[in-house]
Amino acid sequence: MKKKSLYQSVLVAALLLAAGWSGLVYSIGNEALFMFINSNWTPSLGQPARFFSLLGESWAMGMALIISLRLPFRSTLLIGLTWLSGALHSWLFKLWLCRGWPRPFEFYQQKQQVLNLVDGVKVHHWNTFPSGHTITAISLAVILPLIFPALRRWQAAMLLLTALLCGLSRIVLVQHWPQDVLGGMLLGCSAAFLAIRITARMPSKTWLEKSLISRFRR
Repeated sequence: MKKKSLYQSVLVAALLLAAGWSGLVYSIGNEALFMFINSNWTPSLGQPARFFSLLGESWAMGMALIISLRLPFRSTLLIGLTWLSGALHSWLFKLWLCRGWPRPFEFYQQKQQVLNLVDGVKVHHWNTFPSGHTITAISLAVILPLIFPALRRWQAAMLLLTALLCGLSRIVLVQHWPQDVLGGMLLGCSAAFLAIRITARMPSKTWLEKSLISRFRR
């Protein structure tokens, strides 16, 4: 019950963060907020942003999947389904609903406006919505309290803060718009919630409660 309560608290906190970010984006304006960050933060925070951006890449979910091999198989399934669900959420928009939407660099390049860029970062041009890195980071932050019930509230809060910084790093690195990060936050919550609901509905079976590693040791 405790771990379920913590997961629910993290999910609600993530949605509240998304609501707050939404208010900021639409009160200031998507382009105006991007330019504020690019003008004031990109020159000084470019290198830290590269680190936080790494936390939203596929290896982070893959590492969680590897660690889960020592845990009940239900946890491994939860991570795998979250990964798959997040990818499907991202592809649905990037490759279909929002295909061809320009990223900030392409948008301002067409206007012949120069942006601050971070050295060593390859900037992408198209299929901007949503931020896939943010989907990965947020969905991980939501499911980890269920997988590791020993996590305390402050640790869960730090995971969520790290996920938020991952999303912000994508703006600093000129890879995404603020609204892309908002979409990533919402879709990350959706992906995690869907995976959790699927695994929760699975029947109570012995093979689901044993780890994969324990099976191979036989």
